Amino acid sequence: MDKRLQRLRAADRISAPTIIQALLPTMTQQRGDRLLGQDAALTAGFGRTATGRQLAVLGVDRGVDIASRRRKNGEH
Repeated sequence: MDKRLQRLRAADRISAPTIIQALLPTMTQQRGDRLLGQDAALTAGFGRTATGRQLAVLGVDRGVDIASRRRKNGEH
């Protein structure tokens, strides 16, 4: 497997929700898409940074273990 792909799939890589929480501690999370509903793998919202800059964010969270990966991929 290509080394870049290995890094992307590494279990210990930092997740989008972790990065978003560090950037926007008071984020207002948005859920659902008004058509198909909630996608557990997407994190989206609006917030302000510590310096007051307003941001909209969207990140993908694929899970950290087998159970959470299945849940995020719609497998119950």
